Amino acid sequence: MIQYTLSGKVQSISTDSNGKSTVVLDSSATGGLPRQGTDGPLDNYFYAPGNMTDSQLNEFKKAQAGALGVTVEFDGARTIKSVRIRVDPVDQLTPKEQAKVKELEAKYTRAEILARLKSCLQTAVEIELATLPIYLYAYYSIKRQPSTTTVPLNLFANKAGGVIMSVSVEEMLHMTLAANILFALGGVPKMYGKSPNFQSEAGGTNLPHHKPLGPDGKPVAIPLAGLSYDTLWGFLEIEYPQSTAEALVDDNWSTIGEFYSYIRCLISTQQVQDSDFTAGAQEKQIPDAYYGQNNIDTVYPGSTYTPSAVPSEPDSAASVAQYPNSSDSHAGLKELVTVNDKLSALQAISTICDQGEGYGVPSQESPDDDPSKTEASHYYKFLSLQSELTPYGSQQEVLPSSPTPPPAAATQWTPADLSKITYAYPKNPTTANYPAQVQALSNLCNAVYQYMFLMSEATYKVSGAAQEKLFNVDMHKAMIWILDRMIKGMREFTVAIPAGSPIMPLEQNVTLAPTFENLDITSNGLSPKSNVQAYIDAIQKSAAAESPAEAALPNSYTNQLTMLNSYNIPSLIADLSDISLPPGGFEIPAVALKHSCMGLNACNGQGRAYSGHEPNSCAGEGLCATATDHTCHTLNDCKQQGGCGLYGTSAQQSQPGGNECRGQGSCASPINAERFATADGVRGQSVWQLARKVFEARMKAEGKTFNDPPAEAYQTVNGTKLAVGPSYQWLSDNDPNFAACGASGMSGGGSCS
Repeated sequence: MIQYTLSGKVQSISTDSNGKSTVVLDSSATGGLPRQGTDGPLDNYFYAPGNMTDSQLNEFKKAQAGALGVTVEFDGARTIKSVRIRVDPVDQLTPKEQAKVKELEAKYTRAEILARLKSCLQTAVEIELATLPIYLYAYYSIKRQPSTTTVPLNLFANKAGGVIMSVSVEEMLHMTLAANILFALGGVPKMYGKSPNFQSEAGGTNLPHHKPLGPDGKPVAIPLAGLSYDTLWGFLEIEYPQSTAEALVDDNWSTIGEFYSYIRCLISTQQVQDSDFTAGAQEKQIPDAYYGQNNIDTVYPGSTYTPSAVPSEPDSAASVAQYPNSSDSHAGLKELVTVNDKLSALQAISTICDQGEGYGVPSQESPDDDPSKTEASHYYKFLSLQSELTPYGSQQEVLPSSPTPPPAAATQWTPADLSKITYAYPKNPTTANYPAQVQALSNLCNAVYQYMFLMSEATYKVSGAAQEKLFNVDMHKAMIWILDRMIKGMREFTVAIPAGSPIMPLEQNVTLAPTFENLDITSNGLSPKSNVQAYIDAIQKSAAAESPAEAALPNSYTNQLTMLNSYNIPSLIADLSDISLPPGGFEIPAVALKHSCMGLNACNGQGRAYSGHEPNSCAGEGLCATATDHTCHTLNDCKQQGGCGLYGTSAQQSQPGGNECRGQGSCASPINAERFATADGVRGQSVWQLARKVFEARMKAEGKTFNDPPAEAYQTVNGTKLAVGPSYQWLSDNDPNFAACGASGMSGGGSCS
């Protein structure tokens, strides 16, 4: 615990439903808060002279919603006594690391150390990137929407999916942290074209600069493969804990922890100065405001529940939701830090190591792991999953003695069991190995995948609203609503693999899976976005040329196009920013004020009237949304239309219906009563009730009169009639356009259309 003390008169205090205090001080505040520029929510607000503006106050509240462990004490005279901030410290150098620092200082010049540091950070970006296709491939092989969650095997499917996605989300965080450090040093992070090659003779890929052999003494060859016991062993090889016996090197390393330890030593040398981390503008780095630990795909049900129950009911989805990622699993005040000195760079490295390789909850066997012990490491997450599969316990791999492996689960699932909850994904597929008729679709998937990396690189060229549009809107749209939906749509197609194919030893039918290949979309003179769209054009052209008999075949171009259109893929791709535009060209257009759901309208007559219902006569009593229905995060077409709780950061999810612009809404409109928020600070809470609070606060601030919501927003909850919003069933019956990307708040959790 690190404590900062501040004295000054309190201007106002408010406390949310979780007991978290928001304290606003007047301009007399003085004391020992973190210095200006320190990462965290406090420095931006307590040093400003005079009273806060409404905008500053709003931003302060958003920051406080992030559950960063901030508590405030004050005496009876409303004078601040202290501010306590729980912060996990930066990992301290071990004796071995201290010796390595001295060795580096004696061996290399300042210029050489900075060059090695930049090179290592680019390698770190590529290491983290290499894990993404491996984990995502296994994730998409899982059927997370089985017919019922009452079957234990289906609960395991959701757990496996949630855990694997939770690690994938943090790997994206780690890649961004490494890229932020590199950019701060004046480097240019490279991601495009860096996807690993899985076509080795050994049958998979190794990680960049990793030793040829793994902990079992065999060649490291991690494949693209569906969920299985062996697949999880490959995951464990990636996340294998660091040993005290390992040398600290930047090449031919054994564990990711060893490699990052070497980077920590480089940063800690006397040749590296704080000023070295100011070469890349901090405002162009990717900030914490764009990162959320948990979402609909990481959360999973720990037991059975009633999909129609609202969040405050004991048998609701919210009551059994498990959140594998914690907001308290990082060093410093934020998970996604922007870097401007050695301390913030070391915080980023500590976060990568604390979350990634290492020891897991409840083990206390290492002083170097996350001190708060609120989240299992990636290694322990995967090992715990593997303990629920055969032959764990009887055929153990080469595991380290620490952390102590979990015992075999009481119920272990066999390969035959897994076949019921997984798709028939091939191993290490390539587009060239697929039948010609589906190659354009496979290439389209790869083109979108590579375009996402180009957008990530372009993010470092812009700042402000342009960066917000490019990363927080377009990148999320490409990842969640284009790539994700396309891969799920591809699972509708079964393809025959020729006998003797490298990806299958015998001829058989397999599910069409993503190949995550490097696809060139930059060197033919056309813009990258044009090249992505060209694959859609090719499918459309081929579909138009098909005869009725050809169109009726299962894998026809017509059926491929129907799948793409069902997810609105062509128009979503067309709506993405064109990264060939000059920097600063990504603008978020102003749009009309609308509202996202029942009881959230700002004026009379602003509510769609259904049959038998007249338009509302007052603010707050509108029957439902005037905004165009949209299914989820980033898909809204107007301001104050969002707040689902499924995707988005803590700040976004704490302000449902409070987004400022098109594309910034953090989930579906309308908001059904069953939906709960997943972000820290608001997790498990009713999204509609959060939205109603935001609405009422806005009405009061604007001096407007508003009424109670309509009768359809009230339900009997735990024996009491409460305003909780319209039920999923009511919306389905009354709104022909209603669709929710996960109405209960979890993938595969029921109440989903």
